[in-house]
Amino acid sequence: MARYDSDPYTRRDFLHAGACAAGTLALLAPASLSAQMPPAAGATPSAAAQVALCRFLCGFPKLDPRLVAHAFAALGAADRGFGARAEALGHAITSAGLPDVAAFRDSPLYADATHRATALALLGAFYLGVVGTGDAAHLIGYEASLMFASTQGVTPIPSYACGGPGYWGLVDVAAPG
Repeated sequence: MARYDSDPYTRRDFLHAGACAAGTLALLAPASLSAQMPPAAGATPSAAAQVALCRFLCGFPKLDPRLVAHAFAALGAADRGFGARAEALGHAITSAGLPDVAAFRDSPLYADATHRATALALLGAFYLGVVGTGDAAHLIGYEASLMFASTQGVTPIPSYACGGPGYWGLVDVAAPG
């Protein structure tokens, strides 16, 4: 492509420079904004608090923090007030000093409809692996859903590839014999 003397830069040069500038701003802006702005009222609980709440409710001490974050994101997208309610539930459980989910079920906290609905929404996300229904459903982690935990090791998790990716293409080479 020939460059003209009146226009030393091509459209490609302009787009390349713009993309580099936008990428740099995207990387730097969140850090500078978060350092200046306090957390918004009703914000979701911290990642550690989310994991602790979900591990308490589900009764699984090794619940994957990535699944917890994904569940909170999906529940928050479906209901903007979910984060604040989850934070309130976590504080209430901590303040009551409840040792496990059975104690929560027997406590006055479970009688509170908001706390109960929040807890059941989280439990549903982890046990079913899905938040919402129909076209509004968000997959959290089908193979990681806790509904399969009770039969783990006995029943294979239903999947399109139970033998792993490409298992149908493996050829058993037996020695002649």
